[in-house]
Parts: sequence; structure tokens; C-alpha cells
Amino acid sequence: MQRRKMSRTAVRHAIVKGMCAVALGSGMAGASAATLFSDNADSVSSVSAALGSGLWARIEGNVAISKNYAHSGTQSYQLSYNANEAQSFLGVRIAGRKHVFLRWWELRERAGDFPGAQDYDWSAEKTIRFRSATIGSTGVDYCVGWEAAGSQVGTSGTDGPGQMVIFGNSSASNGRDLLRVTPSFERGKWYMFEVEIDLGTRGQSNGALRIWQNDKLLGQVTGVNLLPSTDANIEEIWVGGWYSGLSPNPSPARRYVDDIVVADAKIGGYDGKPPVVPNPPTSVSVQ
Repeated sequence: MQRRKMSRTAVRHAIVKGMCAVALGSGMAGASAATLFSDNADSVSSVSAALGSGLWARIEGNVAISKNYAHSGTQSYQLSYNANEAQSFLGVRIAGRKHVFLRWWELRERAGDFPGAQDYDWSAEKTIRFRSATIGSTGVDYCVGWEAAGSQVGTSGTDGPGQMVIFGNSSASNGRDLLRVTPSFERGKWYMFEVEIDLGTRGQSNGALRIWQNDKLLGQVTGVNLLPSTDANIEEIWVGGWYSGLSPNPSPARRYVDDIVVADAKIGGYDGKPPVVPNPPTSVSVQ
């Protein structure tokens, strides 16, 4: 029988499924973290290639591969918001889970780094979303929002970062603010974030939420009812999300993400030193 050669994409996905990471903190030290998804922007040549290979299940809005900044390679995913109300994100599907960890690296564009660069316009954002395949009365949608300084999620922002907040965003979610933290964040620098969400059991107050920045725990909440009405799972994760900016918006507001991992235990990976940011190119570069 003739053996069928696996494509490079298939080989990569097989490797990803078998990857493990050492879990640290949150009472899980020494455990083995099964990697559910992993992507470095250097692994693809274009957004359409990332979508066509099945690496990402959904890409919406103004998303591009850019060499303006890179975290661990030569390029990253650029998310641009070209209007006061805009949505740009990368979406991944996973087998239904009650308990997941998401880690990503992020940078906000800074004026002067290259011709055409401008300071990121801070706003009220749904920067990450943990969702069921269908939300509403049956499925959950828990968002990691980032407020502008002095504003609330869903309102016009100001020119500076405020708090990060995890809140429910569907009728089947716990529809209130559940966890607030205040990260340190400057434009033009890479930061590592990780979020844990444990939905717990339907109707019981045994769920948990945590947020880390550069492997430092910023805040947590435990003993919370995250499945008040349905026995839903997390089946989709959106990295990017919705943006509500200033009016008029000095568009586009651009942010960059890289080295994205989803796992079933603490991921980590911060070495204690700020990453070296490569010198941006002399002109804006987008594929």
C-alpha cells in the first residue's frame, strides 16, 4: 500500500497536538500542559494562507502579516481598527472545553518607530473572547476587555491604558464584571499576557478566572458561577476583538500579537527579561 505524504501543514498540526509545556503556578506546578493550539506569525506567509490551511478558523476585519514589529521572529499579526467602531480578530476553534489557558504576546504601535507609525489610540475594547460556537441564551461569551483610562467598556476612550476586566457578554454568561486588574503597559514594547478561565459546573459557584502579565499574577477570582443557566463549553477563542475609540479616531489604531498558545494548564514562558524589540523597518510593511 502506498503511503501518503503528509503536507507541511498537517505535520505541523500533528506536532502541535503532541506538544507539552511545563505548568507553573496556580497550584499546577509540575503538571503537563497539553497544547490545544499554537501559532507564531512566522509560520505563515499571509493571512489568507493561515486561513486556507485551517490554522485559524476565522479571520475578520483588517488583519495582516506585518514586519513592522516582531516578537520572536521577523513578523507578527497586525490588527488595525480603521473606524471609531471596528472589529478585527483571529479566531481559533477548539474541542469543547470547560477549562482553558490562553497566552499571547502583544505590542501597541508607537509614533516615530517608522514612517507612518502613530501612537495607538487607546479605547474601550473586547480584546479577547472565550465563546461557545453559538452564544445567546444557550452559549457563553466571556470577554477580556481593556478600558481606556477613566472610561468604561463600551464608551469612547482616552489616550492612555486603563484596567483590564473579564465580564460576561451573553444571556447565558454571568453578565457582570468579574475580575479587574491594572497592567503596566507602554506603546512600542512587547508584553506577555495569559488568561485562565475555568467555567466550573452548571449552576455552581466553582468557576475561576486569572490574569497574568509577564508571568506575574495580576488578579484572580474563584468560587464564581460562570454557568448560571446552561452547561456550555468554550469552543472558540477570538484574539483581537472589538474596538470603540475616540471620535474622531486618528485611524488606523494598530496593535500587534504573536506567539499565541491555547492549553489546558498554565503555559508561561516569560524568562524574566523584557524581549529585545527589533528595530522596525524604514517603512510600513504589510503582506
